Amino acid sequence: MAIIEVLPREILIETIPWFLRSFRDARYGLLAAETLILCEWLNCLHDEISLVLRSPWSSVKMAYLTCRYYPLVYWPIISWAYVKNHQPKLCEKLARPAHGFALPLILAAQAVLLMRAYAFAGRHRAIGALLSTCYAFVVGTHIWFFLINIPTVTVSPEAYPAIDMFGGIGCFVDYRARTLGGRLFLAMLAVVFTDIVSLTIVIICCIRRPSRQTPLGRYFLRQGLGAFTVTSLISGVALGLYFSAHSSYGGSSLPLVFLIPDLVACRLILQLRRRVIPSETQLSRQNSRIIREALSSRTTNRQLATDVWVMEPDY
Repeated sequence: MAIIEVLPREILIETIPWFLRSFRDARYGLLAAETLILCEWLNCLHDEISLVLRSPWSSVKMAYLTCRYYPLVYWPIISWAYVKNHQPKLCEKLARPAHGFALPLILAAQAVLLMRAYAFAGRHRAIGALLSTCYAFVVGTHIWFFLINIPTVTVSPEAYPAIDMFGGIGCFVDYRARTLGGRLFLAMLAVVFTDIVSLTIVIICCIRRPSRQTPLGRYFLRQGLGAFTVTSLISGVALGLYFSAHSSYGGSSLPLVFLIPDLVACRLILQLRRRVIPSETQLSRQNSRIIREALSSRTTNRQLATDVWVMEPDY
């Protein structure tokens, strides 16, 4: 239950502006996140067409399309629910579904990271079972956070005049509720734990398997470390703002917690495919380098005519 509903009438008018500021900041956070989604999509569209959309269907391609296009479809809906002013009766029906449909945002990004670790480990059954258990932990905690007994911001009739005076509010879930905060902390703990497990698997494989100690394997490891650092840093700052006492900026930081993992997962897939699938320009450069090396290896004595493709004769 939100404080708007239980405050005494004599201090209600003084308290309403603080709550409306927090709603305003949450709206700014949603619109900033939507801008980030569009900019990132447009920035990666060329690579997406050449490296993903034209490739055969696979689990990685499906995961990429989910991480990329589900936020593009979902975010205008959640922005309409939270940014636009609605009647309280509509918000009673709209707030919980709008919150619940954010569930695939986290699950799709985690699926990408776990598939990477599983493939890098050689699709070993024991590792697959460990990663599946971690993923089940993530799914369970996020179902609890997004779908079960979600508190919403309810407004008492005494607060209507004050809220109308400030332009109204959207259909918000009560993110300041203590029960929801505890669930969010547990859900983020499950994500961090799963990321650490998948990253540890990649590191162990790089150390114990010489076949993984290649430039591509080291690049794969750097990718994982970079993704973990970025998501952990942003999530840590956002959750710090969320749990800080008397802060109206907590709601503005939560969209980044839900969104950044999807953007990072898409970047991981594109960067790795760009690494293993050279472009036409890269192929042209490679071919030119091979020809130059072949020509430079020819000796002035044309009788030997040695190059990179022929073994030098043994005299």
